Formats: sequence, structure tokens, C-alpha cells
Amino acid sequence: ACSREFRPFLVQILSDEELSLGFAEFLVIMRKIVDQQEQIEFQRQRLAIERLGFSPSEANQFRELFILADKDNTQRLTLDQIRQMLCKSFPLNESHMDQLRTIFHHAIFGTGHHSSPPTAGFIEFLQIMSEVVQMDWCSKV
Repeated sequence: ACSREFRPFLVQILSDEELSLGFAEFLVIMRKIVDQQEQIEFQRQRLAIERLGFSPSEANQFRELFILADKDNTQRLTLDQIRQMLCKSFPLNESHMDQLRTIFHHAIFGTGHHSSPPTAGFIEFLQIMSEVVQMDWCSKV
């Protein structure tokens, strides 16, 4: 409904008392809106992957990690979920945790997305993983 393409049509439907919208027409409209929102999100993710320098294969591997860590299927991860995921690969000392906290908050609050508790969507997760990879914590174990 946030799309400029659909906004005039939705305004007309909502303001026209004589216009009747059947359930089938409603479903078609909703499907178009969802498809467009998914396309926009796909483009945002593609651009983030390119900006961060990940290959498609790396991005898919990170997506698998993201999905596995997202146990409640919210498509968002808390700092603790990311910490737990990383701890399965290598130990995080207190210094790593402080850095991870900073990276997490920078990725989350840099996007303008605010939730309680703070959570990372897939794009923010990629940003966090990019910085973790650059810090090369795995080789310092």
C-alpha cells in the first residue's frame, strides 16, 4: 500500500462509497502489492550484496545462516541470536562482544529501523557479517 503505483487506486476504492470490491478482486490487489514489496526487497538485498562485495554464493550461505538463526521466523535477528550463531564457529571473548555490540548497533540504527528489542533484518545482518569477516576473528583463535 506504500507503493505510488497502487496508492491512487487504493484511495479511490476507500473513498468511493458506491464502488464495491469483491473478495477475488481484493485478493488480486493484495497479491500485486505483496509481489511489488517482495521485488523492492529483492532489489534492496541485491544492491546490499553488491555494495558489500559478497558473491552470490557467499550471500546464499549467509542467508542460510540467517534462516537457521531465526528460530521464531520473524525474518529478524537479535544481537544474542547473532552471538549464538557466531559462537558455534569460534569463541567470542569480551573484546569481540564489545565490537559486535558496536557493529550491531551501527548496522541497526544506521538504517533508521528501530524495534524493541533491536533486531537486524537480512541486509543489516549482511552488514554485520561483512564487518565480522573483515575483523578476521576466526584466524585469531
